[in-house]
Amino acid sequence: MSNQSFNELNRSRATKSCDNCELIEKPVEDVTIIWFDQNMDDPENADDVQLTKDLLREINDYVLLYSKAEPCFDYIKSVEKEKIFFITTGSYAAEHLHKTHDLKQIDSSFIFCFNRSTYLPLKEKYSKIIDIFTEQEQLMMSLRNNIELVTKQATVFGLFDGKQRSTRYLTRESASFLWFQLLTDILNCRSYYRGNQIESNNFD
Repeated sequence: MSNQSFNELNRSRATKSCDNCELIEKPVEDVTIIWFDQNMDDPENADDVQLTKDLLREINDYVLLYSKAEPCFDYIKSVEKEKIFFITTGSYAAEHLHKTHDLKQIDSSFIFCFNRSTYLPLKEKYSKIIDIFTEQEQLMMSLRNNIELVTKQATVFGLFDGKQRSTRYLTRESASFLWFQLLTDILNCRSYYRGNQIESNNFD
């Protein structure tokens, strides 16, 4: 599907289907949840897929479900402004996560699988992996919390940018106010690197 077609879908509020994916409504925020599972189309998984779909819909308005890798990659690369929260299986992450991990569009990755210990080393290899989850409830809670953090961070950065422009011509007596803004910026940067222990230690 072309980027133009996706953009047209993005402007729609209704639930629609597209090639190799299912689109669930348009976001209010610039956040997209992508769930990739190559076994999603298996009839035996239909109930679990529907349950997960409903849970994701409660967290964010805009959800893309993919069972094929190529259209999933194409969409991720086409994104310009949205932050993507990427959910995938352990087997896929082990073989293919290197293809998407470094893309700026990916804010965070979540691995959903049956055997956490098998894929735990991936968390050390890829800094954007929040965790490996075996239970839907834990996955949804983490996803919700991380989206809230990113949304709050975007709000603070927006306020910071606005204040920064408005204080360009203040006198030197306003230095304490500017230092306060800088402190706010640093604290929110630390929140952004919440899944990266090395960067978190640097901020500390």
